[in-house]
Amino acid sequence: MSKQPNPIKSIWGQEPLREGEYPQHYIVGSPVMSGDIIVTKIEFREDNYGDHGLGWFDIWAETGLIASMSARAVSEIHYFSE
Repeated sequence: MSKQPNPIKSIWGQEPLREGEYPQHYIVGSPVMSGDIIVTKIEFREDNYGDHGLGWFDIWAETGLIASMSARAVSEIHYFSE
């Protein structure tokens, strides 16, 4: 049985190709880009279509699911340490 990874702390999108811009990102405990909503957890899920699957990272706040980012658009995943 493989060990489950620690909970996800943050995900970072691909680097924009324009100078002075930053990648889309979500960090647990930090506000989302609008500034009012605090991220409470980030979870991975996979949609299984039989012959292929699509990975997603769901971003949660106290109000519920606030965003989903395609796994293909994620360049970095940071985990909480034990």
